[in-house]
Amino acid sequence: MTRMTLTRRAACIASAGIATMLLLAGQASAQSDADALGGADAAASLEALYQQAISNGENKLVIYGGLAKAYKGVYDAFQARYPEIEVQTQIVFGAALFARIGQEFTSGQHVADIVHVGATAMVPLLNANQIEPFTPETAKVDPYWVGPDNAFVFSSLNVSGYFYNTDLVSEADRPTSWGELVGPEWTGKVGISDPTNPGGTAELFMTLMHAGVMTDDYLGKLKANDTKIDADWAPLVQTVLTGQRAVGVGPVYGMVNTAIQKGAPLKYNFPLDDANVLLPIGFAVIKNAPDMAAAKLLASWVFTPEAQALIGAAGFYGTQEGDLGTPEGLPPLSKVPNIVELPALTERAGMQNAAREELTRLLK
Repeated sequence: MTRMTLTRRAACIASAGIATMLLLAGQASAQSDADALGGADAAASLEALYQQAISNGENKLVIYGGLAKAYKGVYDAFQARYPEIEVQTQIVFGAALFARIGQEFTSGQHVADIVHVGATAMVPLLNANQIEPFTPETAKVDPYWVGPDNAFVFSSLNVSGYFYNTDLVSEADRPTSWGELVGPEWTGKVGISDPTNPGGTAELFMTLMHAGVMTDDYLGKLKANDTKIDADWAPLVQTVLTGQRAVGVGPVYGMVNTAIQKGAPLKYNFPLDDANVLLPIGFAVIKNAPDMAAAKLLASWVFTPEAQALIGAAGFYGTQEGDLGTPEGLPPLSKVPNIVELPALTERAGMQNAAREELTRLLK
């Protein structure tokens, strides 16, 4: 074996070289980390909020909403990046959410820091002056996804439409539009989750009614076609899985994709030829939140490239420019055709109530 010895000068040169390589590696790692957060300015802005939260003694973040399970990977990544803050989620939505928030304002004993809800749920909270206006510096989105008075910014979009049983319907034979779905060939083959109940299906039907896609005539045909109405999305998925119906209307992509990933013979039918519905979801900071800086940190971080990618992995489109978040198996947001324009945010709650009354009359 030949041993190599280094002169003092060579050793110094070698040591300097190693130090330089380590420095460059550190710089590359820091640059990579900054890129994951949207650049140096964004990383600095987020770090400032994190340090403010630590300085304030904010070691937790309480989130109210209905998507805690779907967003587990997102929250885990946030907590890994900001380990001094523990994410605590409480699944509460609809009337129960409004009641819970209202009680906290009445008592002055605030628990919720942030709510993670859809467009319609934002309005009552905003009208009740329960949202702390906050526009994250990191958010680079179409102004369409910014709430009234810049009170919040929607960070993701729920794909809403219909799916089918691949054992019963071939790719070539699937209905490719809403119009085709009420044709006579689909009589007795379609199920829906009840659109007269508050929730995502009500939002879907109301949006399509507003767009003129689901007219009274259309809904009459849907009923006449022996359409099965299930109480919610979970029993509807079972209805389609068991072959009672070949197509299911209502559950959002993420819910169906969970079953698909477990091996279910289902496929989500998106995008459609005539109209595609994307329902916005966002994080709103609660006024008087006990962990205000932590809440603003999360509401900002969700627009970073790393968070948007995780939002896509969870089955939602991200709203940040550049198609950073795309659900597996679906085209990038910029390639989705015929996206239905949503009603004005401040009108959605009232419109949904009116739509549910109309749907009750036409479908039941």
